[in-house]
Amino acid sequence: MSFDPYQFLEIANDILDIRYLQTPGGYRTSVNRVYYASFLYIRKFIQEAGIRIRQDYNQHEDVITILKEHDYFRGDLLYKLRRERNKADYNLNANISNKITLRCIKYASNIFSKSYDFN
Repeated sequence: MSFDPYQFLEIANDILDIRYLQTPGGYRTSVNRVYYASFLYIRKFIQEAGIRIRQDYNQHEDVITILKEHDYFRGDLLYKLRRERNKADYNLNANISNKITLRCIKYASNIFSKSYDFN
């Protein structure tokens, strides 16, 4: 059985519900999981359509570009999620707050609100 990336989105929501995880580290972890939930969800549809994407770190760019070509609005949301995830993971001076985390969850929920046909 394959992994359901929606579980990452559920975990991101759960982190916000657990008081001791309502910290900068918890918010950063949540933003990371939200991005990967969305990225993996979209990548699955792209792969099922037989569209080839690079199998290295560039696949993130490929997935965003392909999604933008089919649904610019949601592709832009995925782009914004990746930007926030990069800040959360790599910029120690970035202020990743509860507000940013909730916005990311909202973006991801929008991405998950539909299934995609890339054929």
